[in-house]
Amino acid sequence: MIVCPVRAWAMAVMLYAVAVMTVEGQSVKPPAVPPAATPGQPLPDGNAKNASTGSWDRPVFWRNPHNMGSPYVPLDSWIYPAFDRLMALGYVRSAIVGQRPWTRLECSRLLNEANGLLSEGAEGDEEALAVHDALAQEFSHERALLDGQTNRNVQVESSYTRVTGIAGRPLTDGYHFGQTILNDFGRPFGEGFNTVDGFSGWASEGPLT
Repeated sequence: MIVCPVRAWAMAVMLYAVAVMTVEGQSVKPPAVPPAATPGQPLPDGNAKNASTGSWDRPVFWRNPHNMGSPYVPLDSWIYPAFDRLMALGYVRSAIVGQRPWTRLECSRLLNEANGLLSEGAEGDEEALAVHDALAQEFSHERALLDGQTNRNVQVESSYTRVTGIAGRPLTDGYHFGQTILNDFGRPFGEGFNTVDGFSGWASEGPLT
């Protein structure tokens, strides 16, 4: 089919006029502008990265528990068996066991959950109350952080000294044959007198830990 140039131009003009009329008849909504946060107040969406510089106050941002740094609780700590017991008794229901190790703030959140369920009616459950009191003493600082206290703390967890005597040549080829001392975090040892001294601790400041 051969279209005459005049007809082709006429059809193009008509289609353009229809398109312009269609666009003009539609209502275009302006994009939604989120409310701006004022200094000293938290952001409306709780996310500081969406705010411009100066739209949120740094002390308010740092006192938000979601923005605080918190160290992990070691997997060999007594904290986990204590929470396991509270879970078995039905006082901790939102813990995700497969995501261990937990941070200290997460442990404090779980402790607050247990505290709420214990307050509903556990006057005769002496075991649960004893476990809860021990955990409350351990995480007293973290519970204060959830209430808005500034995250600034230095704590020494433990100090240790170990003395070991090895008579004769020790075994050091654990991959192929055998090893005299197993699961010792790679600490060196040798024949005769061996000593290991050290300490463990952590520090936190605002979002850092």
